[in-house]
Amino acid sequence: MLSHLLLFEWKFYGRKISFYVMLLLFFGFGILISTSARIGFANITYNSPYVINLYFGMFSLASLFPIVIIASQSLLREKDNKFDAVLYATPITVTNYFISRFSIVFGIAIFTFLLFLVGYMIGHLLKMDNSGNWSVFQLFHYFHSFFVIVVPNILFCTVMVSITAWFSKNKMIVYLSGLGIYILYMVFSIFSNTPLIAGASPVSDSTMSLTAKLDPFGMAAFFEQTKHWSALKRNTTVLQLSGNLLINRIAIVLLALAFLFISYKLFHFKISNKQKKRVLVNDVDKDRKYVFVKTETKPKGSSYLIATIVSFLKIDLKSTIKSIPFVLLIFSSLFILGMEMYGAIEGGVRLPQFFVTTALMINTILATIPFILVLTMIFYGSELVWKSKSVNFFSIENSTPFSNSALFISKFITLFLISLILIFFCITLGILFQVMYHYPIIDWKAYLSLFYYIGLPASICGLFVIALQYFLKNKYIALTVSAVFLIATNTSIGEDIGISHPLTRFANFLPDVYSDINGFGYFPKAFFLNISYSYSFAIICSLLGIIFMNKSIKNVK
Repeated sequence: MLSHLLLFEWKFYGRKISFYVMLLLFFGFGILISTSARIGFANITYNSPYVINLYFGMFSLASLFPIVIIASQSLLREKDNKFDAVLYATPITVTNYFISRFSIVFGIAIFTFLLFLVGYMIGHLLKMDNSGNWSVFQLFHYFHSFFVIVVPNILFCTVMVSITAWFSKNKMIVYLSGLGIYILYMVFSIFSNTPLIAGASPVSDSTMSLTAKLDPFGMAAFFEQTKHWSALKRNTTVLQLSGNLLINRIAIVLLALAFLFISYKLFHFKISNKQKKRVLVNDVDKDRKYVFVKTETKPKGSSYLIATIVSFLKIDLKSTIKSIPFVLLIFSSLFILGMEMYGAIEGGVRLPQFFVTTALMINTILATIPFILVLTMIFYGSELVWKSKSVNFFSIENSTPFSNSALFISKFITLFLISLILIFFCITLGILFQVMYHYPIIDWKAYLSLFYYIGLPASICGLFVIALQYFLKNKYIALTVSAVFLIATNTSIGEDIGISHPLTRFANFLPDVYSDINGFGYFPKAFFLNISYSYSFAIICSLLGIIFMNKSIKNVK
């Protein structure tokens, strides 16, 4: 039975074009990283064990993308299609179902990173020369890092996301679990003295040792073991499975297996027992006579268009803002921002505490929130477009006489308001820090300008995501394409791999350059030009999306 379930799952994904697109992207991403990305270390070769471990540890988090996507599809498929009651009536056992579904998520995550590894090696072979920047190619170095660093990380991420999917049965909470793991990674990166994030703030040996044992991603243990290595040793020696690194890797694997075993024991085949509240019918209404009055409807004109937009907007906003995932998103964003603000204020052991000025808070917000907003636009944009399909309301919705443009505009306004709400909470947190640190000299105009400098680029990203969803008419292909496009053209990751020309940048946020003396300087003019260029591109995509919109029943391939 287990083999049949695994074969069924494989056939389910093997027929999807989006699945092969994802595999191809990871392979290409590996080649791109190995040939373009460079992190400078004195006398360290590009293909040394030290650099391979560093990159694999960093990009093992990229496996969260296939894990979250596959988990939201595979683990919630029966619930989404109202097939759970039928499935639970079949002779399939909980054990076989549990193992098959977890195995397919974990297996695909491992397979995608293996493709990244192969692409990474091919990129090194293509770029290797006789210069001192390269050492002898050693296949063992790549696979040693894969099994020591990557596999335990993917196991931990898969277990946490799968548990979230099984017990929440909510796709947005599954997406937020991926964001939560990313937050966890950032927390341990700060305390692990990673040269990429916290290099300016060294930590004590006791703190480093404790963090090395607790870090679920193993990077703290990696930095602790290699911090006193010479350049020669970093170029030739792989990580030694000893000390805190061995303790960490064993502990993470055992912890993940323990969580998996507990979730298996708590998992049961059952559907929700929630019953709808009974509504008492007033006896007075039973004898009331109703007179039919013919009313002329006018499903055209500007007033009807506005009324349609408002109606859709109310539905989307109520279902979004009142949901648990949105509340978790706000708290997660504020937690990340709060940590960054505290770190910016304290300044590390080498520097005294900074004054909590408006400039310091604004620059911290500009450096932290844009990436979170881009992810929010990507996932909420796809969920809003396909929400009526997921709740089986699309048949009723498609039978009503509304304009495609009204539906499109309502989705865009919803995403725009979501970004403004997040920015509002971030500004509030910055003001609270100023008050708590007794520096209540608040520049309200500068804070309000963040709605323009952050909200406008975020809304353009959301506009592009919605247009792509309607244009491609496939949720997960559009989600993958929009994620790759926005991460490559809107974040610093794209600049690191060579996508830095102004014409290749899309809806870039204003950099953290605000000062109390000069404000934003000349940057607002450049920002306006970039936003105008990006907005024009987004409008073209939107027009194509509206043209290709089809009010017939959508089929998710």
